[in-house]
Amino acid sequence: MYPVSRRTAEHYSANQMKLVVLGREPLDVLQNWVVELFSSIENKNLEQNRWSDREPFRLSDLGTQCFAKPVMDSRVLRIVFPFMDEHSIESPPSEYIGHLVGHEGPGSIMAYIKSKGWANSLAAGLAPVCAGSPDNFEVRVELTEEYLPQEWIFQEQKHLADVEFKFRQKISVSDFTSRTSSLMQTPLDWRWLLRGHSGVGKFDPSLIAESLEHFRPENMRIVILSRDFRGDWDKKETWYGTEYRHEKIPAELIVEFKKSNEMSKDKRLHLNYVCRKRTTSSLTLTSLKWRRRSVLDSGGSNFVYKKTLEDGKNVNHCIETFFYVGHQGDCQARAKTRLVEQMIQEPAFDQLRTKERLGYIVFSDLRNLTTTFGLRLLVQTEKTPEHLDRRIEAFLKQFGEQLQGMSEGEFKSHKRSLIIKLLNKLDNLKQESSRHWDHIESEDYNFERNQGDAALIQPLTKSEMIEFYNSYFHPSSTTRARLSVHLEAQGAGNLDTKVIGVLKENGPEDIPQEKRQSVHLLRSYLEGEMKKSSDALNSVIEGIKKLGLSQDDQGEAVGGQGISDVRDFKAGLCVSAGAKAVKQISEFEETDKQ
Repeated sequence: MYPVSRRTAEHYSANQMKLVVLGREPLDVLQNWVVELFSSIENKNLEQNRWSDREPFRLSDLGTQCFAKPVMDSRVLRIVFPFMDEHSIESPPSEYIGHLVGHEGPGSIMAYIKSKGWANSLAAGLAPVCAGSPDNFEVRVELTEEYLPQEWIFQEQKHLADVEFKFRQKISVSDFTSRTSSLMQTPLDWRWLLRGHSGVGKFDPSLIAESLEHFRPENMRIVILSRDFRGDWDKKETWYGTEYRHEKIPAELIVEFKKSNEMSKDKRLHLNYVCRKRTTSSLTLTSLKWRRRSVLDSGGSNFVYKKTLEDGKNVNHCIETFFYVGHQGDCQARAKTRLVEQMIQEPAFDQLRTKERLGYIVFSDLRNLTTTFGLRLLVQTEKTPEHLDRRIEAFLKQFGEQLQGMSEGEFKSHKRSLIIKLLNKLDNLKQESSRHWDHIESEDYNFERNQGDAALIQPLTKSEMIEFYNSYFHPSSTTRARLSVHLEAQGAGNLDTKVIGVLKENGPEDIPQEKRQSVHLLRSYLEGEMKKSSDALNSVIEGIKKLGLSQDDQGEAVGGQGISDVRDFKAGLCVSAGAKAVKQISEFEETDKQ
């Protein structure tokens, strides 16, 4: 019997299951369907899946600190306190405490550590473990390198939660039923199922005070993620090989924490000592500065930047080829680029991903920079960036021919689809808010850009688009501005090693690497240089195909001017104009006295 079948036989019981059905039919109809479809499930009267007798951490696990080296270049401080099981509590104290710790206004922890240049963000809240067991309370600080319970704070939280629930946007049926059935597995009162704990309950200062007793220095775990700090990792995690160091928090630091509490008993959740201790000694922390300009590639340029990835086990190369088009304020060029993006996405994926099997990640899109934009194609795979470069260029030439031969009906269909997408009504306030914030964060304040682009796309002709494409993207263009970034993986020799293995098994050895980049190149070399017989040749080629080697590598080498020093390269480029006004401020001035 398979483990899955055995687990089903042991744990599949009606009394451990919850079901949510959402439909337009009357309740009686829905109930009859449930009885018909699910009543045959056996009730084995199993114990409920609750682990109330289990503690997430042993005493030996507490009062410890762990330094881990992440794959990404991130600096994160996590402080974890074993907490209480809140599932059956009407007014969860973690929401009150999380609100205070995570507050970012004047006088807050975040305001203090941000003013010191130590952190970019802080979040605090409950981290559930499993049903019935005590949860964890976690404080997470992204590093750049207690109050007496007061009812007004609780009432403010409750009011905000009431507003959020009253104006909550609809979510998908599957998300709603999944979320609700999960809540049903907790001891939450059925009257709270639609809104969860949010805004439910009464102010209970004694419970909040009791919960604060969990926040003791000897009752916490500190986790610091940084590629640089501390650097003296002495262990490796089993599955992913993450380097880390785990040890008890130094006694002198525990003493400092306790002194801090004694100095200000009202501030039990004060974390300044942790942040100061763990950042000033080893991390250089810088504030984020907005860049209000972009550097410009000149027409007719062709640059290549190559970088070897640090992770020696990474087997995937990546190439991103970017074609500069113009300034964000050039509405006509932007509208044309959006139409090229619309027309090229499916053919690029079909040719490079489906037919040539260059890599699992293949996409093309319009890329916005600070004040400029362009078109990019990105591929991630074990195949070499030079090979990918040739195939991207071959595709761009091929698509130019497709565009030339595209029927007027298909061209109009692309325009129609793009316009519908641009003018599509947003589903909820979250999407609308996200779109506005995208404009604000990018400092592109044209909030009506989609409507404006749609109006410009409508009159575009196929001949205009051919001329535009041939000028900005076609390999034969003498005016296009091209930048190709090659990220080269150190561990990417796996596929090539397998190819060499197949070749050795069938006789041929010492075949040049450039001839092992595709089935086409390999076949040509074996037929021409090595004079292999047809039977032997077919045997080798079939074995190579099964490995997933690219089928075709026809295309000329791309070349390009290499970039050795990024700083010097940028310094030699022109700087774009700043953001341009979308509308004159006079349009918003009130000239008549009210």
